[in-house]
Amino acid sequence: MKSNHLLFLGVIVITGILFSGCSSSEESQKNNRSAGSETITSSTEGNGTIEPSGSININNGGTAAYTITPATGYHVDSVIVDGTSVGAVSTYTFTNITSDHTIRVAFANDHAVGNGDTVTVNKQNTERPLYNSNAPSTSPADTSGSMPQGKFSVQIGAYKMPDNADRIVALAKERFTQHVYLFFDKTDNSYKVLIGDFNIKDDARTFRDQMAQQFPSDYKDAWVRDNSQN
Repeated sequence: MKSNHLLFLGVIVITGILFSGCSSSEESQKNNRSAGSETITSSTEGNGTIEPSGSININNGGTAAYTITPATGYHVDSVIVDGTSVGAVSTYTFTNITSDHTIRVAFANDHAVGNGDTVTVNKQNTERPLYNSNAPSTSPADTSGSMPQGKFSVQIGAYKMPDNADRIVALAKERFTQHVYLFFDKTDNSYKVLIGDFNIKDDARTFRDQMAQQFPSDYKDAWVRDNSQN
């Protein structure tokens, strides 16, 4: 009888320790969750940096400041925070952080003309109308019959050979509902392909980012064009 009594007490003691340990572990996890940390992930498409880079953990309610620096010959084209453009800013700060976030930066060449070819245009130009960048275009590839009406468009290419430009225009018209424009720019003797009529630059940037995400191999070099600088 005494042996059974001691065994019973031993079971009670061991059980109490196990329950006590479990409770302590659960309490610790609860405290960790309440303290909490959120993850911010930053990235670029190259041609510049963002600091801090990659994924970092920030205490719940904390702040994280980012610095964006383009490489030589490039500028900030757009900064996308949680899928929404915040403009071409050089710094961005997350405050009172209570959830995970992402920040992505795209840079553009200071002298970008999009995808180009290197074939001479002398013969081509004698066989094809010349579209003055300061006058309405009559190109059949121009869906509206005139130059873009909006202040900004997305330029997807500048081509020496008009046949190359025509192929790019045809593909863009299949993929997008925005107006597609083709005109010959006498300032650099190239056929330029533009998409869209945007009055707000951020809207053009957002469209450009959507294009690059959907067709990265075709439009990663596309850039926002200020039509007032024709």
